Amino acid sequence: MLFDPFDAVLGTTSKVRLLRALVPLSQPLSGREAARRAGVSHIAQRALEELASIRVLNRDQSGGQYLYTFNREHALAPAIEQMFEAEGRFTDGIIQRLRDVIDRTKNVETAVVFGSAARGEAKPSSDLDVLVLVQSPRARDDMYTALVDASPSLVSAFGVRLSPVVLTVDRFQRQHAEGDPFVAEVLRDARRISGRPIDELIDG
Repeated sequence: MLFDPFDAVLGTTSKVRLLRALVPLSQPLSGREAARRAGVSHIAQRALEELASIRVLNRDQSGGQYLYTFNREHALAPAIEQMFEAEGRFTDGIIQRLRDVIDRTKNVETAVVFGSAARGEAKPSSDLDVLVLVQSPRARDDMYTALVDASPSLVSAFGVRLSPVVLTVDRFQRQHAEGDPFVAEVLRDARRISGRPIDELIDG
């Protein structure tokens, strides 16, 4: 009997990621597909077996392979679902807090998250990289000050350290024309927070 069942349910990063991938779905997934969607390695098979052994996941055999679904009849199912719903609201809350700060400043063309957070690779120690493009040097200074001032509240509410970069559109366009790898990274990874799509600003 499990007196502390969440130790078994959430005891490893692989289990959390697998549940995050499976909880929203109704269709069964093979172990390989579940691991791919969860972004975990071959060790996922053991995690899937452990979750199935405590009945948090259903496991059915079909065509020579096991298929997995989240067991919505499990006593902990509502709590697990609510946990991932809260996680989604957590991320949305960070973005909304940033959007509120950015939208209060005039002459903003676009704002994006880039780097590890935009790629889904952020770790607890990662900063939140934000780029804001503005029309003028005055707007650049105002925007940077606003983001720096907002940073302590983001740390307090979300445990997120902000790493802001604020540039004029002209400066960003020049860096792009010069082949700046920073600009290439931003264009590859950008997740828009506010304003126009960033690629629309490349050609003026």
